[in-house]
Amino acid sequence: MREAQLKKIPYILVIGDKEMEKEKVNLRVYGQEGSREIHIKELIQEVKKSHDVLETY
Repeated sequence: MREAQLKKIPYILVIGDKEMEKEKVNLRVYGQEGSREIHIKELIQEVKKSHDVLETY
């Protein structure tokens, strides 16, 4: 995780046994403090929305 932060990777996902059971991932977003658990479908929507915003520039 530290290496990903230093490289400023926008999304870091942690997927363990608990997350697999719940169909969720632990998400850390570059520039935000902490992490949160999010459903995979929500993650896909969030990334798409972020990508759409970047395309407007």
